[in-house]
Amino acid sequence: MLDQSILSKYKGVALFCISLLYFYTNKVYNLIQEVMVMKKDFGDSITNKVYEYRVLARMSQQELAEKVGVSKQTIFVMEKGNYIPTMLLAFRIAQFFNVDVNDIFTYVKGSDQNAN
Repeated sequence: MLDQSILSKYKGVALFCISLLYFYTNKVYNLIQEVMVMKKDFGDSITNKVYEYRVLARMSQQELAEKVGVSKQTIFVMEKGNYIPTMLLAFRIAQFFNVDVNDIFTYVKGSDQNAN
């Protein structure tokens, strides 16, 4: 059985970790929702080859994330096509792999139904 003093000592740390996990889970969810709205409203998207370049470099999602300054979750949702990176992140990733940004990211134009 655990000593009550140990439980009370780490209760705050546990609550902090749970709060942090909740925050980042919501952040990823909100990013996915933004992408889905853009796809629905305009049909435009950005496809990417981040997964292919990462695997060829024999890197984990965590390793690539650390190299370009984002979370592993960002790399994960980007590879799944559920997150469109900022221009800055797209250029960081391209520079890391020493290729042109257009080699990794491709703009796919949607319909012009919303054009005036």
